Amino acid sequence: MDQTTLLKFRSFYFSIRLLIHAIYNRFDQLLKGISSLLCLVIIILLFLEFAFHLEQTNLTRYYFIHYILISFFVVDSLLRVLFFKKTKWSYMYQNPISSFILFIVSVSILVPSFEINFFISQILLFLILVSRLTHLQLLLTWLKVRPAKIIILAFLFVIFIGSLLLSLPLSTPNLIPISFIDALFTSFSAVCVTGLTVNNIGSDFSFFGQLIILFLIQIGGLGIMSFSVLLMLILRRKVSQSDTLRLQENYATMNLKETFSAIGFIFKFTFFFEFIGAILLFAAWYSPHKSLADTIFTAIFHSISAFCNAGFSLFSDSLIQFQFHIPTVLIISFLIIIGGLGFPVLFNLYQRFWKNQSTKLRLQTLMALITTLFLILFGTMLIFLTEYSHSMNALNVFEKLQLSYFQSVTTRTAGFMTTDITMFHPSTIMICLILMIIGASPVSTGGGIK
Repeated sequence: MDQTTLLKFRSFYFSIRLLIHAIYNRFDQLLKGISSLLCLVIIILLFLEFAFHLEQTNLTRYYFIHYILISFFVVDSLLRVLFFKKTKWSYMYQNPISSFILFIVSVSILVPSFEINFFISQILLFLILVSRLTHLQLLLTWLKVRPAKIIILAFLFVIFIGSLLLSLPLSTPNLIPISFIDALFTSFSAVCVTGLTVNNIGSDFSFFGQLIILFLIQIGGLGIMSFSVLLMLILRRKVSQSDTLRLQENYATMNLKETFSAIGFIFKFTFFFEFIGAILLFAAWYSPHKSLADTIFTAIFHSISAFCNAGFSLFSDSLIQFQFHIPTVLIISFLIIIGGLGFPVLFNLYQRFWKNQSTKLRLQTLMALITTLFLILFGTMLIFLTEYSHSMNALNVFEKLQLSYFQSVTTRTAGFMTTDITMFHPSTIMICLILMIIGASPVSTGGGIK
């Protein structure tokens, strides 16, 4: 074989390989496109199933749709294992959720006594949705959805998933699920960290349900912008110039690199202070007569709820039973204040006092610190004066100041209670309304106009 023939053969060989690679890519894109569309179908399907009571005839039809969707997932996964991965086990290792679903389906085929019933199929569909969440990137690209819109869709998606999970029998202690509308309201309230609830968090939800609420509070507390950047990184979306400027403006940073550094700080800082708060609350609430596991979880729950300014409590009376317990009042109020200062302020303080002492405090930082201190003192004194001879008439001066201080702190952003506000004078209610409207600092875990 001469040199020319050999070159032609090699050229033909590489052309074939490029063609096969192109076909693989096109086929992979096709599967991802179908998968992203089916993810939307699963979202709509699960919403209909949980939101409305299904009759037996409809149940059979829905179960058949479950069967079709799960079958496509199995075929899709097998094709990826056989054709898209050089090492077959790498797919199984990199996709544990998909591997688990394939295992369950395999067991149902090989073991006749094991049947995938309607409830199990719902769980499998939910797991499929979680495992193929990144495939929605292709759909978002086709629809030309901007990163700013992605976060709105992401928050609605998180709220929807939270609603589904809270609707499960597993989320209640008696295994009788709450209505979907109640679950939806609780999920919305947790993600938006409002603290409003139509159910008793401590008694109407099981440990699983409380864990879901805690997870939703954490997402809401981290903030819409932080979560959006994290989502863009997960979906590997490029940040446009306009979105870059918007991020720099929100986080008071000079460039995109510093913005990502600030967001990394947000996550580390949040988990650090929530961890410290949980330890302190555990030490304050520990009793040998109470369950150790319950005390640990209660401390973690209230630490996260306080730092995220959510106001959710596992106690039926919020924190009224701790109204004169100084450690609880100080720990909770400290977490509320830190969470309400705003992440750009905290990042600037971190740069100034820990990382680089040559860094100057920005105007926003100084304004946030001065305003926060003023509002706390202003609110404390006004509540103290208006309630001195009213609802707090029977208390001593120190107790009045303590209740006034905590009410001033929690009213602006959190929503915890250490006193019955229905007993407040109308002028005190007006003061609380003003504090609530003002709220916390910009880009913080708190609410209000900021």
